Amino acid sequence: MRLRLALFGLILALLTTASSAFADKRVALIVANSLAFGARTGLVTVMGTIVGMVAQLSVAALGVTALFEALAQGFATLRWLGVAYLLWLGFRDWRTPAGDLSRIAPVSPRLAKVARAKRLN
Repeated sequence: MRLRLALFGLILALLTTASSAFADKRVALIVANSLAFGARTGLVTVMGTIVGMVAQLSVAALGVTALFEALAQGFATLRWLGVAYLLWLGFRDWRTPAGDLSRIAPVSPRLAKVARAKRLN
């Protein structure tokens, strides 16, 4: 068991090192932060990208990506259900007759000032 865990850590370290060796958007971010804010910020950015890569490779190695893909499909389905619900609400309101607006009492000037002040804040 310990050998398996050590082998997993070694493979993870090799993959992290190999993926960080290629120039991509991470390297562009590191260079941009180093030039704009100095070497210390550049080193912090390097550490942040390495931690992100380790987390991403660990998730991929453990097979959790299938779960994330299923969740993504669920969220897409939920989004389209929300679209259908909003369309149904719009169609329902469009079909109902307008109410009689002459029965609505006017708003007091004091209440109008409070509402306007809340909008401005």
